[in-house]
Amino acid sequence: MLKENYKLTESEKDLLEEIKDYAKDTHSDKYFSKKIKQFGEGIAREILSESRYQHRLGNIKKTKKEHITYLFESDPANKEKPPFKTANKSIKTIGDKKTNLLKFVDIVKASKEIDKTINAPYIEKSLSSAREINQFLKVLTLTDNAFFSQTTNPKKTEEVILMSYPTMIQGKEKYITLVKGKAFKNDKARGMLKIFNHRVIYALTSVWEEYGSWYMEYTNNTKICFCNVSVKNIADMLGYKNLYDLGGRQYTKIKRAISDLENTPFYFDFSELEGEVKSVTFKFLQTATFTEYRNNNIPTTIRVEFSPLYSNMLMERQTIRRSKALCKIKNSLMFLLLNHVEKSLIKVGRFKANLMTLINSLKLNNAKWHNFKGNRKKEFEKITESEDFKNYILSDGSTMSRVEYELNKDKDDYIMKITTRKIQKVIDTTCQVAV
Repeated sequence: MLKENYKLTESEKDLLEEIKDYAKDTHSDKYFSKKIKQFGEGIAREILSESRYQHRLGNIKKTKKEHITYLFESDPANKEKPPFKTANKSIKTIGDKKTNLLKFVDIVKASKEIDKTINAPYIEKSLSSAREINQFLKVLTLTDNAFFSQTTNPKKTEEVILMSYPTMIQGKEKYITLVKGKAFKNDKARGMLKIFNHRVIYALTSVWEEYGSWYMEYTNNTKICFCNVSVKNIADMLGYKNLYDLGGRQYTKIKRAISDLENTPFYFDFSELEGEVKSVTFKFLQTATFTEYRNNNIPTTIRVEFSPLYSNMLMERQTIRRSKALCKIKNSLMFLLLNHVEKSLIKVGRFKANLMTLINSLKLNNAKWHNFKGNRKKEFEKITESEDFKNYILSDGSTMSRVEYELNKDKDDYIMKITTRKIQKVIDTTCQVAV
């Protein structure tokens, strides 16, 4: 039972003023304060953003006050009302990449049944009956390192073999190929997503998960996941605490990264496999609508709608766990390394690989330091001896215990060995990402 005295933090007081100003209501402090405390600031702000968005589209006949009150009363976090339809919230940790991709192929082949949803009737629902606060990321298997490129990569397109199938003919294999930066075979190269985009899609997926897992269900059963978020929320997740002190550079960078996620295409080439589907275009986001306000105290808000394929995987819970601290890692090589090794470290508490093999697995740009074993060791030591790496907390609550380098049997390369130690119980700092 909530207390009658709803003491708000400073940021919650600011949100209360925004809601009152939007609803043109100066007499409902107690009601809106109760709702902010009941839902949490994040969901309450998302409800405000959603009401603004629907009114701007002209979809709502109610007054602004009536509509936002309706959203507060009908949201599943309101215990006094029956919740919306819920789904299985269990986390599927899918470690087998082949299982992942085979499942993805099934989704892709079914994509021909997804009709265009523009102007189609839909209703909005939530997977959550209450707010979930996770400190781990739920990342989709599609957010593998292969989908992104280093900032220094000058190429505008690239092909990556995602999966190979052995055939009956000895020495022959069939491949699923990911083509980055193109929508179809003869398309012009449009550029590739970078590591910063990788961090941003992790952050957006985490916001969707944490603030109710909202989705639109169309009459043809297509489901599109969406969230309303401010640029400042994303900046906080990425570790930019002094956003406005940076002269707007990072502010603009985040908005561009989200726009890139909407506009940068990939396509999956299934031409070597059996079946009628030869290739399928993919983007992370279907739309990203930015709303900026004349009042500088109100942060830019974004209505993000994930693409049908990405939404499908979110709804299917094809996710793995990553630490939310990963979103804050600004060094590209460290980000790629941590994203790559976390699965093994969580599963068995250790990781081991030749440095040249690791370079190939991380899909790093060609560089001179790759050519000499001493230089390879020196570059990776810069990462593993940094405080950010040593203090990094994995999604199972463990941290790095020891990192060692030793020569392999042929003495032509070094082997990196990482072990972890458990320092606490599973923490609330993880996010699930779709891979």
